[in-house]
This record gives sequence, C-alpha cells and structure tokens, in this order.
Amino acid sequence: MDKNEVVLEIANDILNSLNIGQIVNVLRDHSLNQANAYYDGLSDEQRSEIEEKILENRKKAEAAQKEAEEAASQKEEEKPAEDLEVVS
Repeated sequence: MDKNEVVLEIANDILNSLNIGQIVNVLRDHSLNQANAYYDGLSDEQRSEIEEKILENRKKAEAAQKEAEEAASQKEEEKPAEDLEVVS
C-alpha cells in the first residue's frame, strides 16, 4: 500500500468515529479559517462595505424580532379567557 491509501483509510476511520458535536466543531473551525482568509484578502473599502451590511442586517433582525414579540403579545391579549372560572 502506498502512503495515500493508508492516510485515506486513517482519515475515514477518524471521520466514522466522530459524533455530531465533534462534526459541528470541525465545520465551525473550518468556517472560521475560511472567513479569516476571506477577510484578510479584502481591501479596506470592501471591509467597510461588509461591516455596513452586517450592521444593517442586525438592525433588520432586531426590528423583526421586536415586531414578532409585539405580535405575540397582542395575540396573547386577544386570547379569550376560557380558563377563568365563573363564580356564582
């Protein structure tokens, strides 16, 4: 067997032994490495544009969350009082 076959076999054994938490950690680490490499390749102007988009998306998400909470609150207030006991 050549080295590549042995390494591939070992890699497959490692992969098969991973649980879901470990897989998520591997993917997160890979994503962070990719994001760092991408960020390092950006110009200052591109970095500023991305930062603006991130802040804009955060504001939109916060507004949507607030709207959802208000809608849920209104729905709760409109709920009929079925559970109230009538005392005679």
